[in-house]
Amino acid sequence: MKRSNYSKENLLRAVEEYKNGATSTEVSSKYGVPGSTVRNHNYNSKMRFGGGRPTVLTSHQEQYLVELLKNLELIGLRLMKVVVMKLGSEYVKLVTGKSVELGRKWLKYFLNRWKGELKVIKEKKIEASRRNGFTENIRCCWFEKLELILRTNNLIARPHVIYNCDESGFSDETACEMVIVSHETKQAYEQSGGSGKSFTTSLICGNAAGDILPPFIIYSAKNLNPQWILGGPPGSSFAVSDSGWITKHLFADWFKSFIEHTKNVSKPVLLIMDNHSCHISIEVIELAKENQILLLLLPPCCTHALQPLDTATFSSAKQSWKRIVTKYFLRSGRKTIRKIDLPVLFKELYSSAFTPKQVLAGFSRAGVWPFDSNAMKEKVARQPLATKQLNQCPQTTSDTPITPPSIQPSSFNMHDQNKSTTPLGFNNKNENELNYVLNENISISTRAATPKTNPLITTNPNVFHSLDQTM
Repeated sequence: MKRSNYSKENLLRAVEEYKNGATSTEVSSKYGVPGSTVRNHNYNSKMRFGGGRPTVLTSHQEQYLVELLKNLELIGLRLMKVVVMKLGSEYVKLVTGKSVELGRKWLKYFLNRWKGELKVIKEKKIEASRRNGFTENIRCCWFEKLELILRTNNLIARPHVIYNCDESGFSDETACEMVIVSHETKQAYEQSGGSGKSFTTSLICGNAAGDILPPFIIYSAKNLNPQWILGGPPGSSFAVSDSGWITKHLFADWFKSFIEHTKNVSKPVLLIMDNHSCHISIEVIELAKENQILLLLLPPCCTHALQPLDTATFSSAKQSWKRIVTKYFLRSGRKTIRKIDLPVLFKELYSSAFTPKQVLAGFSRAGVWPFDSNAMKEKVARQPLATKQLNQCPQTTSDTPITPPSIQPSSFNMHDQNKSTTPLGFNNKNENELNYVLNENISISTRAATPKTNPLITTNPNVFHSLDQTM
């Protein structure tokens, strides 16, 4: 039977009203106290009013332990359940002198008592480069530069001109379903579906008003079969590459179609994208200049937190894609997705997953629009505390007064923004010219509004005199 959760005050009121003539059912419904408990206290006036068995630690001592755990999280200690139980046992021995080994039952009730302060969540996988790359300094710097660009170019209230583009691989992985089996069966394996290792690249672009542009789908092939382009979302474009991934040439082709789609949009237009080497070339920069398109590159290893399409839109789209692929395999009986069928599947995906609501959710969560400089603070991964550091901590004796630890904010070091850290993939002849163009653009566009520090790589369509003179 599930244990009821009620306060001592409610129990006292329930017993008092029961004595005054109310039924146990009425007071039980009103105060959340079991009727049997109310009747027992009425018949036996010597029963103790309390919350059952006393806890190992007092409320004040548990409050200290809660603050200790929260501070340990701040400095990067991985607080697994076994770690918390061990810390709790050591703390009990320290304050009571009793050697008690706290278990999972104690942890369960402890977390329930302090559910407003602590909770259990499952860790997520993250690459070391992403964990170490997205620091608080980089987050703040990004939003400072983004706000400067939005306000300088009068974009803060024009979501329809703020775009984000990103490539993503759509695999033949299916969504595993729940199945009913006999009691003796321990495992059930999927009987149909792909390997999950076959990917097709699609470049997706949307704006902060919720509009989504037609996809740019790239097949892994030598030549493009005309049958592979039929039945896709209206306006879709298709291409091939040896690897199936985007190339500098293919991105330039897509950028020309982006210009065509935004030709009737009031200028300037802001395009946010990651710092993939294929995204920046002399051709793309010249086209951006001619068509008043501002290019803003995200910091390295930070797209999981700062790129609008990554924060919300793609995650839901990938789940929808798995369901679409599952239905395709069940319907066709095939083990792989034929290229001739891909456009129709993408059309179904676009109508169900890339809705204005999902696109808007990505821009809002990333703090791009509506602009929110406090967004994504929870994605700043705390650096793990090394075991060696823990072993070097001074040991506390029972004679030492217990005081909450003083945690100082972590010191985050920003990459030197005055140095080029993004691999742009240009040959030696054009690389210096491009770096000069970007640096000249940055210094001129921000000269009046901010000290002379280079922001994240941007391109301003009004400033390319140096490139014109050298090319």
